Amino acid sequence: MACEETALGWQDEHSLYVHPGLVDSLPTALRTFIACAEFLYGNLREADILKIHKHSGKVTFLSYAEFEAALVPKLKLRTKVNLRTQGMGVFPIDVEACGNDFLVFSGLQVGAGWIWRCGAIHLTKILEYAAIHRSWVVERS
Repeated sequence: MACEETALGWQDEHSLYVHPGLVDSLPTALRTFIACAEFLYGNLREADILKIHKHSGKVTFLSYAEFEAALVPKLKLRTKVNLRTQGMGVFPIDVEACGNDFLVFSGLQVGAGWIWRCGAIHLTKILEYAAIHRSWVVERS
């Protein structure tokens, strides 16, 4: 997939995570893929982070509590769009049942204009220095 063509956001072997404000800078194939998912979801700017699944034909729109105000925001809602089936699932996060999901490596997923980017990148470096690997702290799929 075109995910490997971009240096924007953060990615592992399964997904690319990117802030909606960076979508216009992504390769054309990714922008088209996201636009198709947006047609089912609604305005992609209502999500805080997009998770583009590399192998399953899905895009997950992640919404966080106090995304703009918190250095490490809590996940509050996942909306997963499956482009292969043209289906959509909405998954509110039940903190009592599942615990909290935090956006820890947010500085790697957002653009330079995000107010907390410097602090988030600094936190990422501290976690890496403490040998906490990014793959250990990713959100549910």
